[in-house]
Amino acid sequence: MVCARAQTNVEGVIRIGQNALYYEDYVLSIQYFNQAINAKPFLYEPYYYRAVAKYYLGDYYGAIGDCSLSIGCDPYIGEVYRLRAINYIRTDNFEGAAADYHTLITERGDKDRDVWFNAALCLNQLKRYEAADSLLDTMTVHWPDFSRCYMLKAQTALSRADTLKADSMLDIAIAKDSLSVDAISAKATLSLQRQMYEQSENYYDRVITLSPKQGGLYINRALARYQQHNLRGAMDDYNIALELMPESYLGHYNRALLRMQVGENNLAIEDFDFVLNKRPSDRLALYNRAILSQQTGNYRRAISDYTTVLKDYPDFAGAYVNRAYCYARIGDNKRSDADERKAMQIRLNEAYHKKAYSSPLDSVTRHEDEADIEDYDKLVDDSEENVVPLYASEYRGRIQNREVEAVHQPAYTAPEGEQIDEAHKLYNDGCAYSLSGNIDKAETAYTKAIELNPTLAEAYYNRGLDRALKGDKMAALQDLSKAGELGLYTAYSLIKHFRQQK
Repeated sequence: MVCARAQTNVEGVIRIGQNALYYEDYVLSIQYFNQAINAKPFLYEPYYYRAVAKYYLGDYYGAIGDCSLSIGCDPYIGEVYRLRAINYIRTDNFEGAAADYHTLITERGDKDRDVWFNAALCLNQLKRYEAADSLLDTMTVHWPDFSRCYMLKAQTALSRADTLKADSMLDIAIAKDSLSVDAISAKATLSLQRQMYEQSENYYDRVITLSPKQGGLYINRALARYQQHNLRGAMDDYNIALELMPESYLGHYNRALLRMQVGENNLAIEDFDFVLNKRPSDRLALYNRAILSQQTGNYRRAISDYTTVLKDYPDFAGAYVNRAYCYARIGDNKRSDADERKAMQIRLNEAYHKKAYSSPLDSVTRHEDEADIEDYDKLVDDSEENVVPLYASEYRGRIQNREVEAVHQPAYTAPEGEQIDEAHKLYNDGCAYSLSGNIDKAETAYTKAIELNPTLAEAYYNRGLDRALKGDKMAALQDLSKAGELGLYTAYSLIKHFRQQK
C-alpha cells in the first residue's frame, strides 16, 4: 500500500511539472521534476521532461545530460533521442546528432519525416555527401512532394561544386511548392552567385511578393540590380531594406557606396559614419569616408582618416596621394611633398616587382570577410552559400530573457549560533579568490567545496562564471546548468548570455 501511494505521488508530481511546462513556466517545472527524480531516480520521464524545460531555457548541454540519463533508464523511447539530437545540433555536435538519428531510423524504425530530414542535414554538415544523398533519395520515395528534400539535394550538390545539379534540384523544389519562400529565395541566391543577374532579380521579385518584410531579400536584389547598372533600383532596395533593418551594416555600407557613385556625398558620409560607429576597425569604410571628406572640403578630417588607414596599410600609395592633396589644400606643403615622394617610391617598388593590378573586368563585389584595402570601392556581397534553412524541430517555446548581471554569488554567512561547515568554508575561500582575480585558486576551492557538498549551487555558479572568464565555455555552461538545476535559476540567463557570445 505504501509503495502504491509513493508511486501515485511521483506520478502526480510529474503531471504538475508537465502542466508547468505547458504554461511555459520552465523553472517551476524543473523543481517538480527534481522532486520526482529524487523520489524515483530510475524513471525515464522526469529526466526527459526536465531536458525539455532546459531546452526551452537555452541550456542545451544540460538537456543533453538529462536525455542521456533518461536513455540510461529506458533506451527504447524515441522522443528522448529526438530531443537529444536537436540539442546536439544546437551545440554544433553534428556527429552526436547523426548517431541519434541513425539509431531512430535503423534501430527504432522511425518514420517521422523531420527525423529523416534532420539526419540528412547532419550528414551534409559532416560532409558525408553520398550518405546524405542516399537518404534524401529514399525520402523522395516516401515523401515525393516534400520540397525541402530537393533543396537539401541542391545544397549537397553545391557542396560538391555541382551548380547545374543544384539549379535543377531547386527547379524541382519550386515545382513541388510554387509558394515556398525558401525554395524561391534559394533559386534567386544561386542565380546571383552564378552571375545570372536578370534571372536572379526576377526570382527576388517573386519571393519579395510572397515575403515583403524580409530586409535581406531587398539587399540581395539590390546586388542583382547593381550588376545590371540599375543604380536607382538598387538604391531603392537599400532604402527599403534599411527601413526594415535599420541596424544593417551591409545595407548602410553598400548604400554609402552607391551614394558616392551618384554624387550624394553628404548622405554617403552619414552612412559611413553609421558603419564606423558600429565597426570602428573597418578600414575600407574609413578610407571611403576619407575620400568623401576630401571631396566635400573637410580636409582635416580626411587627413585624420587617411592617417589611421596608413597605420594598417603603410604601402597603400593611393592613400599617400590623397593625403598629400589634403595637406596641400591646408597649406602644409612640407607634409604634402613627403607624401608624394612616399607614393612615388611605393609605385616604383611595385613596378620593379611587377605587382599585378586589378583588371576593370574584376568582380565589383567582395565578401564581407575580405579586407583588401584596394577593394574599398566594391559592394559587399554576403549572399548565403547555404540554400537550406533551419533544422526541423517540434520543440518550440519562449526562452527566458530576464537580464541578469554577470557577478559572483556572495560568500556564505552561517546563521547566528551555528558553525560554518567545511564545504562552505572552501566556498568562501573561492569567493575571496574570485574577487581578487585569482581564478585558478578560486576554481580549486569551489571544486573541493563541491566534492564535500555536491548540492552547493552557488559553488557551481561561481566556478562556471570563472571558467567563462577563462574562456572555457563548455565547462562554464555545464557548471551553470548544474547551478540552475539545483535551484539557482538566474544561472539560465547567464547560460543564454554566454551561449550567444562568439
